[in-house]
Amino acid sequence: MRRDMSAETRGEAIQRMEDYFRNVIERPAAAFGNKPPCPFSRREREEGKVRYEFFALLPTGPSDDVVELLKEFGAAGRHTTLLVIDLEKCVSVAEGVEYGRELSRRCREQKILAICVHPDDDFAIDGFRPRQGIPYVTMLCQAAPYLQNAKRQLAGTDYYGKWTQAALDYNFQQIGEFF
Repeated sequence: MRRDMSAETRGEAIQRMEDYFRNVIERPAAAFGNKPPCPFSRREREEGKVRYEFFALLPTGPSDDVVELLKEFGAAGRHTTLLVIDLEKCVSVAEGVEYGRELSRRCREQKILAICVHPDDDFAIDGFRPRQGIPYVTMLCQAAPYLQNAKRQLAGTDYYGKWTQAALDYNFQQIGEFF
């Protein structure tokens, strides 16, 4: 269900997300080989390649309107990243992960993956918890080939040097599972 909100509330929420990107995701971290946790975020954000949408992410799973949004995102090709944000944190980490898997299953034909980024997620690399600072439960949606290419670009660096196999599996099993 799409969240009704004023333009001011929407702008404030986007600003909070972008502050998180600048202060956490786009800053170099030793845990990631002195690269930012998301080395592509800054460029995407500055080039206007990130799309923000606000929906209630419910434990019952993705609604048809969220699925249609992802399909439209995949077909349009104007953005590299779609962030589906819930301002009210209606799902737990486990429910969010399952929500993302179900959304990915329903968008398999479009090769779009939805990965839950939850502020309560204990995911850590060498003690660094990049998801902890995200202000809202968010579905990070990207095309599987885009994610595969990003992973390939980083594979030859020490970006993944401190990642455990469990951390790699947690973040990338959906790519192999769905595509």
